[in-house]
Amino acid sequence: MMMKLLSQGTDKSNVFAVVSLLGRGVHADAIERLKIPLYTFNLKSPLGILHFLFVAPYLAMRFKADITQGWMYHGNLAAVYLNFFAKRNSKLAWNIRVSLEHYNRYGPFKKMSVILGAVLSNLPDVIINNSKMSIEEHTRKGYVNGSVKYIPNGFDLNKFTPSKRSREIVRKELGLLPGQFVFGFFGHYGSKKGFNFLFEATSLLISMGHDVQLLLAGRGVDEGNRGLVDYVSKSNLEKHVLLLGEVDRIEEYYPALDGYVQPSLTEGFSNSIGEACCCAVPCVATDVGDAKLILENIGSVVPAGSGDALMMAMLHLLQTERVQREAMGRRAREKFRAKFELGKVVKMYQKVYRETT
Repeated sequence: MMMKLLSQGTDKSNVFAVVSLLGRGVHADAIERLKIPLYTFNLKSPLGILHFLFVAPYLAMRFKADITQGWMYHGNLAAVYLNFFAKRNSKLAWNIRVSLEHYNRYGPFKKMSVILGAVLSNLPDVIINNSKMSIEEHTRKGYVNGSVKYIPNGFDLNKFTPSKRSREIVRKELGLLPGQFVFGFFGHYGSKKGFNFLFEATSLLISMGHDVQLLLAGRGVDEGNRGLVDYVSKSNLEKHVLLLGEVDRIEEYYPALDGYVQPSLTEGFSNSIGEACCCAVPCVATDVGDAKLILENIGSVVPAGSGDALMMAMLHLLQTERVQREAMGRRAREKFRAKFELGKVVKMYQKVYRETT
């Protein structure tokens, strides 16, 4: 969402600069193409931390920012430090974009950043959160609720759109047959993404005689991930799973799907569900984060951590007539046009920033 905000909000009334705390990151080139100043640090090393502590005050005084906006826990804490050296009357904003459903599984550093955030949560003038569920969870953890603003993720419906041409091209490139039912899940590899439950559900469908294919994409979701490849093999899914890795033009792959499945154990406001909905692809998701809110009346939501529950929802979608699935997809796209269209969400940010300053 940060990149969307930077690309949509650059005009004479909005001048940005970005401070990256963990190196250049995946968006560095895109930020520089927008001609937005980018300053990088490496807080993974003691020297990098010292470098930030000494240089950040100079940057803050140079920026003379009206608002210092943190992004995620570590960014929020760094924003407190930067804002201390900013011009008089500079405002502090935080942005929280995750749920706390699996807080007990967090590592010590992440837990400490959550706790410290709660202690300091009276400092920001506004705390933006993209998930209503996450707002409730953070309030229970001690975060001050009075300055919280809910702003959902925004989606470019011109970029993510149904396309028969993309569907035909991608399915042909991947060797997918016209009659095969293709489920997809696009997200980076991780233990909280629920790949094992998705494989379990897919295996059950295949054992029932259904010809389904699983299209997976994202960072670490490729043949080089031996753990993932071995899991696919142990599940006897080699002929049913395609591992694409990171895909540059992911918007061309959603239309190739007949159904989108998110098996995650934790989420805030899922970008991939939103992108699938914008492409008019019917969705199945686990009941984490704001999934119920997002998919109300347009998709299926099942308990997290259950391959059987996922399978039943996938089976229902598979057995639904194509005309009905297409109608579901159209309703999903129209809901996102009405509630989560990118231009509207950018205006929500701009409104909050105006009110804050």
